[in-house]
Amino acid sequence: MKRLLLKRELHNPIAFVLHPLAYGKIAILLSFYPLAYEIRVLLAIPLHGKLTRFLNKFELQGDEILKAFIFDMDGVIIDSEPIHFDIDVKTMNFFGVTISPHELDEFVGMTNPEMWKILKQKFNISHSVSEIIEYQLSLKIELIRSTEIGPINGIYELILELKKLNILLGIASSSPIKFINEVLLKFKILEYFDCIVSGEEVAKGKPEPDVYLEAAKLLGVDPSECIVLEDSKNGIQSAKSAGMKCFGFINQNSGNQDLSKADIIVNSIRGIKVTDL
Repeated sequence: MKRLLLKRELHNPIAFVLHPLAYGKIAILLSFYPLAYEIRVLLAIPLHGKLTRFLNKFELQGDEILKAFIFDMDGVIIDSEPIHFDIDVKTMNFFGVTISPHELDEFVGMTNPEMWKILKQKFNISHSVSEIIEYQLSLKIELIRSTEIGPINGIYELILELKKLNILLGIASSSPIKFINEVLLKFKILEYFDCIVSGEEVAKGKPEPDVYLEAAKLLGVDPSECIVLEDSKNGIQSAKSAGMKCFGFINQNSGNQDLSKADIIVNSIRGIKVTDL
């Protein structure tokens, strides 16, 4: 699917524009200057219903156009929340604290320093936050390297579809940059991303918007030109606070997450269509 109505086409006095689209979708649009931005679609003859939805929701909205798609990583690219829960419970046990995985649900989407600062204080752990993270991260990286694990079903296809459309791709994850790189290298998808931002590299992690704003800045786009894929309440709040549209992905392994603030909620990565936003 290509960016359909370029500004130069919209400003022709009378223009019949024939756009061949991916998957054989074709539409003929008639637009009259100067009403192009006022009239949504004067004439549309799509061969597929999704095309009309795309036009209605993206094309004639002033200067807004999809330029970048930004992925969270944990629970979106890799089904890693069970790994995090398991390793975090083991880390707590190593430092003398017994905790259940469900007690960690509220921390999904938060950075390690923020999470461990809270847990250290709550359970009166004597070791420093940096010592806790060093132990925890070593276990996670060892597990990623030694385990046969692939990306979440549909991620490869979504990435390739977006690249075909010349959409910029970014990662905005709360995980440490070392862990992000390990995952992307393991899945052989590192080269597809135009920027990678860890929540530990910005002033405030999710649910604050900093990590997504930084990703937009590195990609050279306005936040309103970005769509985000998230699986957590904290992540969706971060994306929406940054002024971005957001898919909420229901990942049962990410714990009990409130995704109600997402623009669209999906049960499968394969259910994500760029035309839906």
